Amino acid sequence: MENIHQQFLRGLSSTVGDLTSEEMEEIISQTVIRKISAKERIIKEGEVVRKMYFLCKGAVRYYHYYDGIEKTIWFSFEDSFVTSFYSYIAAQPSKESVEALEDCVLLEFSKEQLTRLIAKYAAVNTAYIKVLEDTVMKKELALQRDYYTAAERYENLLSNFPHIVQRVSLGIIASYIGVNQSTLSRIRKQ
Repeated sequence: MENIHQQFLRGLSSTVGDLTSEEMEEIISQTVIRKISAKERIIKEGEVVRKMYFLCKGAVRYYHYYDGIEKTIWFSFEDSFVTSFYSYIAAQPSKESVEALEDCVLLEFSKEQLTRLIAKYAAVNTAYIKVLEDTVMKKELALQRDYYTAAERYENLLSNFPHIVQRVSLGIIASYIGVNQSTLSRIRKQ
């Protein structure tokens, strides 16, 4: 079994407990390893998403266009699941795009494969629920961000998510906190 698969299974086991060898083998047999280059889109706004990914290596950002302006919504890093959950669950066009910020290695599951695994294995079902809960929490945080000034949003990012500031360009951070790059520079100087 490849190192990528072992990383995924360790993460899954830490979430749901030990998996049987049968569960591990079947889960891994349902995945495809994908390598994505930095700046490549994994998910395109307007398309119906039928895949979920486990991010083994790299970083991605979720973004959409609002009144013609690109707005970064959130980020995902190693050991997290990536998809447009609204599109994936509702089978509706995605309201966001997902772009690789760095070269990425992902494990890909089709919706059909994952649905079968969820029905067959309680551990996979538990992991899926935890992923959904985590996603709801992140989306809620993103919505609450609008209640604060740009300086407060940047300070919150520094305090609670310093790894984002270390790995993401200033232009994308500016987009995330809702300002242009020159305003972000002024905020950083204060």
